[in-house]
Amino acid sequence: MFATGFETGSGPAGIYGYDVLGRDGRSMQEYFSDGAKTMHGFFTHGFPNFVELGMSQTAYYVNFVYMLDRKARHAARLIRHVLDNGIGAFEPTVEAESSWVAKVRASNEPRVAYWAACTPGYYNGQGDVSKAVFNEVYNSSEIDFWNMIEGWWEAREFEGLTFEPSRSAVPVEVQA
Repeated sequence: MFATGFETGSGPAGIYGYDVLGRDGRSMQEYFSDGAKTMHGFFTHGFPNFVELGMSQTAYYVNFVYMLDRKARHAARLIRHVLDNGIGAFEPTVEAESSWVAKVRASNEPRVAYWAACTPGYYNGQGDVSKAVFNEVYNSSEIDFWNMIEGWWEAREFEGLTFEPSRSAVPVEVQA
C-alpha cells in the first residue's frame, strides 16, 4: 500500500473527534448515517446557518479547487444576503432537501455497475458501492450545476430555503 495514514469520505466526527449538532442537539453524524442530506450540497434541514463546503452532493469531477472556490463564493453571497436583510437563521425545507437527495442519488445510478467492477478503493467504498465516496456527488456537469445555482440567485426567490428574522436590531458590519 503506497498511501497510508489518511481517511477519505469520513465525516468530521470520525476524523476530528467532534460532531456538528443541530436543532435540539441533533447529531449530523447520526442524521447522515444513511447518506448525506442536503439542498444543493450546502444546507441541511435541522442545522440552521450551517453551510457545507466539502464535495457532498454538488457536481465535482476534475478541479477540486474550482468547486471549493465556487462553494465558498456561494456561501459568502448567502451570508451577505442574510446580513443585509436582517435574517437570523436559514435552512432548507424538508421537501427541498429530500428532492435534492433523490436527484443526486438518481444521477449516480448509471455509475453503480462501473464502480462495482473496479478494484476496491476509497472511491468505490473499498468494493462496497453503497459506501462509495462519489455516491454523494451530483452526477452532472459542473457548468450545468453552477448555472443552476446562478439561476437560483437570479430568481431571488431562494426556493427551498426558509428564513427567520434576526432577533437583534443591531446592524452587523462585515469587513471585506
